[in-house]
Amino acid sequence: MEIDDKLLSKIKSKLRITFNHQDDLIKDMISEGVAFLESKAGPLPIHVEENSRLTHLSIKLLKEYCRYDWNGTIALFEKDYLSDILNLQIQAAMERRKKNG
Repeated sequence: MEIDDKLLSKIKSKLRITFNHQDDLIKDMISEGVAFLESKAGPLPIHVEENSRLTHLSIKLLKEYCRYDWNGTIALFEKDYLSDILNLQIQAAMERRKKNG
């Protein structure tokens, strides 16, 4: 997955990271986070420019996933954000239903 600079910047801002020497590590965390969220809810629109409820929810959860990963507490993420993950699943299903008629 190609991580664009705007998404990387949003994640680094959430993590309060101002340096660039670990960008590759952060990009790996983002890719893993996207894979995790998509395994729960299917394909997601994770494009910073897109302005939809699903996009905002996806990016919010991705930022939190990366925060937990950065702090070494990723094992707690799914439990702590279960209701948000369920909401993501519902929103993604509703969006797919809208697109498919």
